[in-house]
Amino acid sequence: MNAIAWAAAQPWSDGRVVLQGGSYAGLLQWPVAAARPPALIGITPLVAPMPGHDSDYWGGVFPYYTVQWARLVSGRSAKWRILGYPQVFRDELARHARSGAPASAMMHATCPGDTTLARILAQVRPGPEWDFARPDAAGFARIDVPALSITGTADSALRGAIRYFEQHDRHAATDSLRRLVIGPWTHAGARLPERLEGDGEGPDPRSEEHTSELQSQFRI
Repeated sequence: MNAIAWAAAQPWSDGRVVLQGGSYAGLLQWPVAAARPPALIGITPLVAPMPGHDSDYWGGVFPYYTVQWARLVSGRSAKWRILGYPQVFRDELARHARSGAPASAMMHATCPGDTTLARILAQVRPGPEWDFARPDAAGFARIDVPALSITGTADSALRGAIRYFEQHDRHAATDSLRRLVIGPWTHAGARLPERLEGDGEGPDPRSEEHTSELQSQFRI
């Protein structure tokens, strides 16, 4: 909220702010928009996973990347250098798998002292412990700014991105502008972007024609 107010108050700003970002920076836009900061006029969540719905558990199993992400965000500052050495996590995962201990034990060892993570890991299946990280029905109803969601057919957050759109579409006012774009992209490719080649290849989101079409829809 403070960042939006700061951007709106800068001399180079006209006082209007649009959010854009992918993955973690995509999912954060939904609760921010639900809080309705005055300067916010639109959001563009790219490949946004919905906490507790798609990326944190797969059939009750923690995916390998969740261990890396927990190490990155646990504590007071992001540990990007640690995330940059996947072989460290691969070796840790291999040792843990050979031990026969449950996946949650590795998560606890990865982020000792993180009580929020411990509470989340206590659940066999995603439940209300993730409610704080996503808007409820009333929150989605408050989002009245244009919302353009973008995901890809090979995006690990595809289910979450669709879920956000469905919840917004269900609860928001009928005249609020919302669109969902699903292209032939991966989780990273929808942000860079780069296309998947082969049958079903879609438009390049960087193309002038595609950009002009989106701008006309959102009256930019």
